[in-house]
Amino acid sequence: MLYLLLQIWIWILAAGLLGLFFGWLVWGRRGSANQGNAAEVIRLERELAECRSRCRELEAEDSGPAGPETGSEPDKRHGA
Repeated sequence: MLYLLLQIWIWILAAGLLGLFFGWLVWGRRGSANQGNAAEVIRLERELAECRSRCRELEAEDSGPAGPETGSEPDKRHGA
């Protein structure tokens, strides 16, 4: 009985170590791939900030002297 338990624990330990090794390989490579995308993320964040500032400019122009309460023609047609 002791021999059987020893065999079981040896194989469980071997499977665990093998899993740790392959997990280290997979997660290690995934981390380096994500670092390559950092420049892309920075570029997209800068582009998003530019789009938001342009949107604020357009909203400021739209509210102009008449004010936002008058609405534009498309807003009046759709009841908004």
